[in-house]
Amino acid sequence: MTGSFGSGPRWGDGSSAEAAFARLHAYAHDRRLGDVARDVVERRLRFRPDPPGGDDDGQ
Repeated sequence: MTGSFGSGPRWGDGSSAEAAFARLHAYAHDRRLGDVARDVVERRLRFRPDPPGGDDDGQ
């Protein structure tokens, strides 16, 4: 089964990683989730993976 925003990995609560990023982005930018979702669907906003070695653990 896929989430609302694609077929990414599912978490224990049934939400997809893409949906979690959309909720995080909406919260961080003080936007409505529906507006962020529309931007994703219309390809004005994309969530890309971090490049290798791009983590914040200082290594």
